[in-house]
Amino acid sequence: MWHMNSKKPQQQQAYRIIVANSIEKLNTDSALVWDSGKIKADDQIVYYEGAPLMAHKRYYWKVEIWTAGKKIVSKPTWFETAKIASSDWKASWITDTHDKEFEPSPRFRKVFNAQKPIAEARCYISGLGYYQLYLNGKTIGESSLNPGFTDYSKRVLYNTYDVTEALQKGTNCIGVQLGNGWFNEQTPTVWYFHLAPWRARPQLLCEVLITYTDGEQEIIKSDTSWQTNTGPVRFDNIHVGTTYDARLEQPGWNTVNFKESWKASTLANAPAHLIESQKMPLIAETDRYSPVSVTKINDTCYVYDMGMNTAGITEVRIKGQKGTRVMVRHAEMLDSVGNIDQRNINMHLRPRNEREIIQSDVYILKGAGEEVFKPAFTYHGFQYVEITSDHP
Repeated sequence: MWHMNSKKPQQQQAYRIIVANSIEKLNTDSALVWDSGKIKADDQIVYYEGAPLMAHKRYYWKVEIWTAGKKIVSKPTWFETAKIASSDWKASWITDTHDKEFEPSPRFRKVFNAQKPIAEARCYISGLGYYQLYLNGKTIGESSLNPGFTDYSKRVLYNTYDVTEALQKGTNCIGVQLGNGWFNEQTPTVWYFHLAPWRARPQLLCEVLITYTDGEQEIIKSDTSWQTNTGPVRFDNIHVGTTYDARLEQPGWNTVNFKESWKASTLANAPAHLIESQKMPLIAETDRYSPVSVTKINDTCYVYDMGMNTAGITEVRIKGQKGTRVMVRHAEMLDSVGNIDQRNINMHLRPRNEREIIQSDVYILKGAGEEVFKPAFTYHGFQYVEITSDHP
C-alpha cells in the first residue's frame, strides 16, 4: 500500500512494485523476489504475488509510479515476516496445574542466557485469554487486552514485538501474566460465554528469537522448563472486573534476581490448529480524563463524575491501612439521590456469588504509603465511578 502527495493535481496511471531480500539487490534490480512489471492501473493497495516468503525475514521494497508524463520512484522501505506456517512454531502451549474454575491468575517466568552480543530479537506471543509481557522487569508493548478475540476453537491470534533493546548479553528473564479474557469466562452472562467449547485454564505460547551479531540465532521457547505461580491478581473477568490483592505482590518476579521457588509449567493442548498474526488494530490508551466533580455519599463512599461516557478503566491512587478493601464500581447513570445506577447493565450478569458485581474492580491495600491501582484484563463503559472502602 502507498499513497501520493502533491501540491498540484496528479493521477497515478501505472505502477511497478519490486521486492528484494536485501537493500543492495533492490537498488540494483537484481535477483528480485517480486517484480510486478509495469501495471496500467491506479490501484494503491496491491496484494503480494511474488515468490513464497520465508519466516523471520526482512524484505525491502519500493514502488515506481507513472503520472501524466512523469515517473516517480519511492524511497526504499521494508517489511518483516513473522510466522508463515504453524510448523514455524517451536514453542509449546503451557499452563499450570489448576482447572478452569480456579480464579487466581497464573504467572510464568523463564531465565535464560544470551551468551553473545545481540543484533536483534523478536518475541512472538499468544496468551489466552489475555497476557502482559515483561522482559527483565520492563513492560513490553503499550497496548492492552491482547491478543484479539476470536473463536478460539478455530483460530488464535499472536503478537510480535521487537525486544532488541529489552535484552542484554548475559542473563535475562522473561515474565508473563495471564488473564481469562474471553477465553475463560467464569461468571455466567446472558451471552453464555461460560459455556464456550474452548473454555480452559489460561495458557501461553511464546518464543523469543535472538539473532546474534555473528549471524547465529537462538530460540527461547515456552515449555515445561518455565516456572509458574499465582500472584496478586486473584480474579479477573471481562464483564465483572479485576480483584488485586497488593499484599500478595512478589517484587522482582519478572527479573533475574528473583529467588523464590515456583512450580514447573505443564503442557496444554493447542486450542486451535490455526494461529495467525493479529492484523486488527491494537487496543491502547488514547486519552486520560480527570473527574469534573465528586460527591461524598458518606465517610467510606464517594461518587466521581468523569464528564462523559467512555470505554476504559479507572486508575486510582490510594492511601490506607494494610488489608483495607476498596471497590471501584462503574456506571452510566445515577439514581435520584446521587448513587450510581447499574440497572441498565446488571441484568446481563448471572453472578455466582455476592462478590461478582458487574463493572467492579477491587483493590486490597498493602499499607505502603500511596498505592496505585490500574486493573488489567478488563474494561468498562461508564461516566460515573463509585469508590467505597471498608475503612474511612
